[in-house]
Amino acid sequence: MSLEGAIAAHRFGLGARPGEIDRASHNPKSWLLTQINVAADPPTPLDGGSFQSGGELVIEMLKYRRDQFMARRNGTGGDPVKKFFQTRVKMFTDELAARYAHGFTTDRPFAERLVWFWSNHFVVSAQNPRATTMVGAFEREAIRPHITGKFEDMVLASMSHPAMLLYLDNAESIPNYILDLAIQDRVL
Repeated sequence: MSLEGAIAAHRFGLGARPGEIDRASHNPKSWLLTQINVAADPPTPLDGGSFQSGGELVIEMLKYRRDQFMARRNGTGGDPVKKFFQTRVKMFTDELAARYAHGFTTDRPFAERLVWFWSNHFVVSAQNPRATTMVGAFEREAIRPHITGKFEDMVLASMSHPAMLLYLDNAESIPNYILDLAIQDRVL
């Protein structure tokens, strides 16, 4: 065990797990660099299922919004975004649980720390109900694949991801009457 290995495991990782300082002590620089030679591993669902992509979530949201529009038109609907969010709270908490479980068990803590750093930098807040259900998909699709690549690629992936577009309300740049017409005509 060396001081450099301990520093590498603590400063650049997520806190040393058993045996991690010993592994880092042989060659701390190499230990760190080998963790970021490929994209970050995605978390796996704790229930053994799978996570939906951002695109799949957008399609579900649009279909739900269409159905709620029709219900509202018939006088039986409420706020479609609020109802959609309420039905998706479990999905959001499952994504969070998988993310943190992955952080506790990963053999690449430096890569995971970079994912958390960039996810915080290109934030998609769970405070925005439209984006909440897509926070996990955003991290899996826009951040994790790009932590070892060019910054430009991560920026482009982040700013064009559906979660970011919803979080920044860029989806609202389409006037509501056009969206309502599209829903009425069942274009979506």
